Amino acid sequence: MSKTKAIILACISLTLGIVIGGGLVTYWTVRYIKFTASGMKAVSYTGAAQNVMLLDHLRRGDAQFPVESLEVQLDGDLIGLWAFYKDTPADKRDAHLLKLLAKIRDYRAKYPRKTEHPEIDQTVAEVLAWAR
Repeated sequence: MSKTKAIILACISLTLGIVIGGGLVTYWTVRYIKFTASGMKAVSYTGAAQNVMLLDHLRRGDAQFPVESLEVQLDGDLIGLWAFYKDTPADKRDAHLLKLLAKIRDYRAKYPRKTEHPEIDQTVAEVLAWAR
C-alpha cells in the first residue's frame, strides 16, 4: 500500500470515528436528558399529589396527618443531606446549610419527635449534632 493510500485510509478512519463517536455521544446525551426530565416530572407529580392531599386535610381542620407527613419528609430530607455532607470538614461546611440545620434543631427542640424506628431517630440526632 502506498503512503498516500495509507494517509487517505487513516483520514477516512479518523473522520468515521469522529462522526460515529459524535453520534453516540449525542444519542446517549439525549437519552440522559430525557431520563433526567422524566425523573423531575415524577418528583413534581408526587410533590403536587402530596401537597393537594395535605392541603385537603388542613382545609378540613385535620392538622395531625399533615404535620406527621411533613415530619417524616423532614426526617428524610435530613438523612439525605447527611449522606452528602457528613464527611465535610468543619472548615468547609456550607454556612447556609448550617443555618438551616440550626433552625431545624431549634424546631425539634421545641417539638421533639420519636419515631418507631430508632435508627432514623439516631441518624437525625447525628445530623443535628453535626451542625453544631
